[in-house]
Amino acid sequence: HSRHDMSLASLNAARAFSNTGTTACHTISYAFTKLYNLEHGFSVALTLPWFLEFYSRKTSKCMGICSILGAKSIGDGREKITGLMRSVGAPTRLSEIGCDKNDFRKIIDMSAVHKDPNPRKHSRKHLEAMLNEIH
Repeated sequence: HSRHDMSLASLNAARAFSNTGTTACHTISYAFTKLYNLEHGFSVALTLPWFLEFYSRKTSKCMGICSILGAKSIGDGREKITGLMRSVGAPTRLSEIGCDKNDFRKIIDMSAVHKDPNPRKHSRKHLEAMLNEIH
């Protein structure tokens, strides 16, 4: 039953993405999975706190996400996400997955794409700042 339910959840998520697209958390996650064999969910979650704050400067929806998490601010929301990741043994730093700063250019090359679902445009410099912060 669990495998069936997870398969159904995965299918429904894919259906949603086909209608809405994904944000930069997903785009950059493919580099982490390909280069470091990190599971997709952990790859996405690794950058989520940073992008939550980055996008919050453009849209109030980020505070809505924080409210769902029981957070009263964007910073608190970031901490809640990071705390959840730690509680399940997920990496919270790039150094924990074997990422070297020398890999940043390759990661940025693989993920420097702006897609419409992103609430705020990001540049290669933004991605580099994010990678440095979470390293």
